[in-house]
Amino acid sequence: MGQNGERQERLRASTQMGDHEDLPLPPPAEPGRAPGVLVLCLLVVCGMVPGVFFFRMLAPQAIAETRRMRDEAPSDPAQRAELWAQLNRAGIDNVLRSLRLSAERPWLASHGLRDPEGGLAEIWGVEVDEPFAERTEARGSAVVIRLPPPRALGRAALGGDLTRHVPLLEPGQPFDAEGRLRTVIGRVLERQAMALGKDVPGATLEIVFDLPAPGLAGAEVLPQTTGGS
Repeated sequence: MGQNGERQERLRASTQMGDHEDLPLPPPAEPGRAPGVLVLCLLVVCGMVPGVFFFRMLAPQAIAETRRMRDEAPSDPAQRAELWAQLNRAGIDNVLRSLRLSAERPWLASHGLRDPEGGLAEIWGVEVDEPFAERTEARGSAVVIRLPPPRALGRAALGGDLTRHVPLLEPGQPFDAEGRLRTVIGRVLERQAMALGKDVPGATLEIVFDLPAPGLAGAEVLPQTTGGS
């Protein structure tokens, strides 16, 4: 038997005699400990069950209530518009609030005026700090959102998702602030306007601006293109 044969015999003998005991072995499993994947699955199931239960219990009731209100809705277009305004005031209010620059600056900006000295821009628009729910009302077969007149609100830097599309103008440059606000608000309320047209055939969602109060403090109020009372 050559050297290779002797080497194989010694390797076979060492394997049978347990010379491999120095090799690292996996640690023994702790008794009574659940696998991590099983615990994760249980947590997911426990989190989903209440939601599914409440959805199954409450969704049919909400659907039935909506159908009942539609079936009992008056046939007169003006009365249907009044009912629609009552049901959608909170939703319209939430949409308008989502357009604010920030909680600290609750402004719906129409445009900004550049500072000749390079400072912060003067922001024009309407303030949406107070709830707009009381300004949504029915007028005939139309639903009207009444807003205060655009005015100078303060100074802020223009940048970020909500302000990068705000026009920045030179001081004294004419600009239709009301028209700009109508375009922005009308765009975000397109779904509500379509829903109104389906629920009240022929009805429209309109935006009107109050007339500026005499002696309004602050910068000069822009000329009004459309007034609302």
